[in-house]
Amino acid sequence: MSLFIQIREGQPYQHPILEDNMRQLFPDHDLETAPDGFAHFVRVEQPVIGVYEKIDISHGHESCGCEYEATESGFTDVWYILQMTDAEKTEKQNQVKASWAIAPNWASWTFNETTCAYKPPTAMPSEGEYRWDESTTNWVALP
Repeated sequence: MSLFIQIREGQPYQHPILEDNMRQLFPDHDLETAPDGFAHFVRVEQPVIGVYEKIDISHGHESCGCEYEATESGFTDVWYILQMTDAEKTEKQNQVKASWAIAPNWASWTFNETTCAYKPPTAMPSEGEYRWDESTTNWVALP
């Protein structure tokens, strides 16, 4: 389904409008072209951010990290992503480590800085359901 956005003084105004709603507003207009005062809009889903990335809240309405930007055919979402600073990475790692300290005793697991998560000494099997047994340092199949 197509989207449209209202344009005021050359800038997008408010939020995109569904094609069905535009048909109600402009029943006689062929929506292959946008009516005067409107433009086609292409929605871009929020990207999946990496472990050490964050949304740049200095952009967008209500600090959402997304702005509407002009393209050749109308407007689209543009997302702004930042890499965390070294201090932010360290803070995030420390938070994960602190939460791990109150978790069950899985002393054999090691912290992986790349994923900012703890990793078992052996990977969990991909088939079935398992629980970790620290006394044997292995995965145990659930019945």
